[in-house]
Amino acid sequence: MMKRFDAALIEDNLPSGTPVLLAFSGGGDSRAALSVLAEHCARVGRPLGAAHLDHAIRPASAEDAAFCAAVCAELGVTFHTRRVDVPAMAVGGLGLEEAARNARYAFFAELMVEQGYGAVITAHQADDNLETMLMRLVRGSGLRGLCGIPPVRPLGSGLLLRPFLRVSRAEMEEYLHRHGLAYLTDETNTDRTYLRNRLRAEVIPVLSACNPTLLCRTADTAEALRADAAYLEQAAEQLYQTLPTPNCAPADWLREQPDAMRRRLFLLLYRGSGGSGMPEQTHFRALDRLLAEGQQPASLSLPGAVTARLDGGELTFFPEGAERPLPNADWQMPARQGRVKIPELGVLLCLGQSDEVGEFVNNLAEGENIYRLFINRCLNFDKIIGWPHWRLRRAGDRILLGGHHRSVKKLLSAAGIPVALRGRLPILCDEEGIVFLPGVGLRDGLDGGSSALAVIIPRGAEE
Repeated sequence: MMKRFDAALIEDNLPSGTPVLLAFSGGGDSRAALSVLAEHCARVGRPLGAAHLDHAIRPASAEDAAFCAAVCAELGVTFHTRRVDVPAMAVGGLGLEEAARNARYAFFAELMVEQGYGAVITAHQADDNLETMLMRLVRGSGLRGLCGIPPVRPLGSGLLLRPFLRVSRAEMEEYLHRHGLAYLTDETNTDRTYLRNRLRAEVIPVLSACNPTLLCRTADTAEALRADAAYLEQAAEQLYQTLPTPNCAPADWLREQPDAMRRRLFLLLYRGSGGSGMPEQTHFRALDRLLAEGQQPASLSLPGAVTARLDGGELTFFPEGAERPLPNADWQMPARQGRVKIPELGVLLCLGQSDEVGEFVNNLAEGENIYRLFINRCLNFDKIIGWPHWRLRRAGDRILLGGHHRSVKKLLSAAGIPVALRGRLPILCDEEGIVFLPGVGLRDGLDGGSSALAVIIPRGAEE
């Protein structure tokens, strides 16, 4: 077994006996990871599965899937596969690589729920981490971007774990050779038109010659940077939660904050207004100038069609063209039968019998005027306790799913809900807490019945 394989990352983050799922491409890294994990899981009594997504990109992709199935059968590992036409998904500015990644992680998250896997494990290793850090440095990045690949993050109903981040590519290759393991080779790994491959072939060898312990040192650096970033982000979040509204802060209060804290607060306020773009340092500097000059009223346009406006001693972020500001965190509204439009949130709510809601939703879908639609047609409304009402997400919100109270913030992130929508997505609640979390599902015990509800985002409201 590889000496730098971090078995504790798995055992410390998951209850004993919880099944884990390996993202298995059949390439060298994932092939070595599969053998190491099979040995580890057999020793500790933890079920292991492997998932392979056929992206339908390479001509031999079906053969690759067959190879992966054969390897898993030989090791006695449960194998899951699916074929997805990724090239057809790469439309509207979405690149092929990003479309493939989205399809993979959606497949993994679905398997976690259906098969009860507590975590997905990937074979990302130390060279991948260094390449990622260099790519972000070349393109320009803040502290979070320079932290490299995180060893743990939420995914679907569980976690994404990367226990091989301190294992080098050379160690992976040596393991494969020593055990005589066959694996697949991706010919694009040598194509230097890709920045990652160019850094791998031309830059990292020079850096390694300067310091033979480069991989270990950069792994240590990434770990230290992650700790610093987590501390600063937590401190900023705590300050942000003291504000009465998610998209507005007193200008004098912001001026008093240290630079590192103020710029994180800018980002939280931007997200709180529904902003989904990626503000850069130039935008943060412009916001600093807006505060420093103090001229009121004064406005600044930001990415994602968001405006920051200094007026009345407050800096407010809001979508361009908005007729009124977003409701504050205390906003709530009774859940009534029928359809209700909420202009300030840019959403349409629909609650009623399954056939009525279904017919309305189908008519909307045929008209192609829906951006996003979150619907549940098996709601047992009789089991709702007390006063049903809609409200916005609040700090610390949790929902009972699968016998556990899970963080709403993490669930929305894992479900791929755009940050621009999370701050204005109505959540159905009763006196016991959250009943329905759009994009995720119903609280335990509320499924079944003849009722249905839908949260509809009209096309054009995504900005």
